Amino acid sequence: NISWIKKSQGINNIWISSLAANNGKLIIGSYGSGLFTYENNNLKRINLATDFMFIIDLKVYNNQIYVLSSSWVPTLDVKFYYSSDNGIRWKIVNDGLDTGGLQCIDANNKYIYTGTWYGLFRKPIYGNTWQKLTNGIPNNVNISSVASSDSVVIVTNGTSEIYRSTDYGSSWQSMYVQNLFSVTRVYSKNIGEFYLGCAQVNKLFKSSDYGLTWQNVNIPLFNSSIQSIYIDKNELFV
Repeated sequence: NISWIKKSQGINNIWISSLAANNGKLIIGSYGSGLFTYENNNLKRINLATDFMFIIDLKVYNNQIYVLSSSWVPTLDVKFYYSSDNGIRWKIVNDGLDTGGLQCIDANNKYIYTGTWYGLFRKPIYGNTWQKLTNGIPNNVNISSVASSDSVVIVTNGTSEIYRSTDYGSSWQSMYVQNLFSVTRVYSKNIGEFYLGCAQVNKLFKSSDYGLTWQNVNIPLFNSSIQSIYIDKNELFV
């Protein structure tokens, strides 16, 4: 059984698009209000870039903060930023990425992944060359979310279909999850564990075996589409 507590003091009128944490502080990305840290029920703005107030997605890996941000949503003009100093200074890492419409990011011990309106890309953690992944994924599929655990990577295209790779994204197989429709988000933090959130009202699915089988998780939400998922220690945020 999972019990839920509403954590909304100070963030009642913000459209939350993405969640992460770095050095013990929750990071909140929003549509239209920018990027924040959240600690002791207080919001503190992180200055990213002028006018880039729409946070499409964010990810923290090995103290690196990766952010997709734009000046409007939806747009082709999404920039891929990263920071190594808790958000004080930012650099753009779009170099070599030959498409716009960036929608999602994830990282593991080998690669950084980004999903776009026109397919899925990866690059080595410390490299600059992006590679388009098409072995089992349609060339120009709209990738709405990506998550990885060990060598397993799962991506969604916003429908009932998901794609799963067991070799860091070199090859893929498509699969369907029973009673799953309109996937909005796939997320993983604990080894072998994945979550799927849906635009389908109040639907959250969990897998504990690297995405082979899935169970529906009961959640006390009313008429809610799940936009973001995050685990911090033993707490699950949606």
